[in-house]
Amino acid sequence: MATAFAFAVLVLAALITHFTSSFYFGGYFSFAALGIATSILTFLTLPVMLVLSMNRKGAVTSMIAIEVAWTCEVAF
Repeated sequence: MATAFAFAVLVLAALITHFTSSFYFGGYFSFAALGIATSILTFLTLPVMLVLSMNRKGAVTSMIAIEVAWTCEVAF
């Protein structure tokens, strides 16, 4: 599901960047560049995290405490 959403973000951000840089503004919006960078990072890191969590039972990616701490850090 995350890969599908990352692909959708990549396509939409690329279309916005292409449209604004070639037809309308001669530049691009920073949010579209951030969307492209975020989707590429998702494509690069998601398979690594899935392989690590499937092969190792005590991997950092499968620890609930790490996920809860990360969520609390981001939320506050």
